[in-house]
Amino acid sequence: MNRIIHPRDLAAHPDAVYIGREHAGRGRGPSFKRSPWANPWNWRKVGRARAVELFAAWVAGDANAAALLPPGRWPRPTVESIRQELAGRTLACWCPCGEPCHGRVLAEIACGPESPARAAGPAPTSVILTGDCLEHLAAMEPGTVDLVVADPPYNIGIDYGNGSKADRLTDAAYGAWVQQWIAAAARAIAPHGTLWIVCGQEYAGDHQLAIRAAGLHWRNTVTWRETFGVNCRRKFNRTSRPMFYAVKDPRRFTFNAEHLTVRSRRQEIGDRRANPAGKILDDVWTIPRVCGTFRERVDGVPTQIPLALVRRVVLGMSNPGDLVVDPFTGSGTTGVVCADSGRRFVGIELREQFAAIARSRISTTASEGLAVSRMVGLKP
Repeated sequence: MNRIIHPRDLAAHPDAVYIGREHAGRGRGPSFKRSPWANPWNWRKVGRARAVELFAAWVAGDANAAALLPPGRWPRPTVESIRQELAGRTLACWCPCGEPCHGRVLAEIACGPESPARAAGPAPTSVILTGDCLEHLAAMEPGTVDLVVADPPYNIGIDYGNGSKADRLTDAAYGAWVQQWIAAAARAIAPHGTLWIVCGQEYAGDHQLAIRAAGLHWRNTVTWRETFGVNCRRKFNRTSRPMFYAVKDPRRFTFNAEHLTVRSRRQEIGDRRANPAGKILDDVWTIPRVCGTFRERVDGVPTQIPLALVRRVVLGMSNPGDLVVDPFTGSGTTGVVCADSGRRFVGIELREQFAAIARSRISTTASEGLAVSRMVGLKP
């Protein structure tokens, strides 16, 4: 598969092919003449998902897509020319947050079934390592991980196999451990990479401080509303958990809006002013937690987060072929989503018992083609 980079990195890749729009620089970076491979649709007007869809149809010769363009203005590249000139090449493409959109379409066409580049390219793989996440994260090459999805122990006395006391460290000890693993994850994250943490309310502050101490840039605190939770008598019932979203570079990161968009209220009431592409999700996500009667529940693992939640994160914050790491694999939910969506996955699990369960679950997904969207009742 072709490698896709941001045009700011072209100086380090002199052989790369620029496939973006004309850019005047305006003091923010180098100037580029418009490429013949540029996407002729303005994604801001039609929505990114629609722009990518139209671009793919246009390249394939769809007359309906071509009819939406000003006549004679945009030369259409052919599939043959794309494969001939772009197969195996590094592509440079602009986008609103540093992540290419139509570049992925070109890369997929360039690595078509007849292309030797596709045959030589690595297939999505899943690997689960057993042991301490601090050691395995330290052994990873710096700056190579596109997305880290972490659901660490909450330090509230859950028995993961070593007794409940093992999950009840002192505040100082737990805080120091949080600093260590987040710093190790930040070291492994790529310059355009993302860290997503699901944590408990008790030590949420420790995680946010550790994110800043590791040099990452906090973007959002998303509240996961579980719809039902722990019933309390002398305080408010707990039905939510905080999730921290942070990136390495605040100007360059992956954010696939087409996977993070829902119908707006204006669309629901038929308001003509509504954006047909919908709106970006709010920072409160209502997704039921996994209970014992749920179809996706895995026996033998004490805690498990929903496929629907992880699917939203993985599809929204990474691209097919990207490397996703889960330092606390548990039941393997992140690996299942990666196997289903074409991401490479490395999981780290302290206990071999849980690692074996996760491997079996991920292997079943990969071999049977089990669509996560069907398992959780979501649209693909």
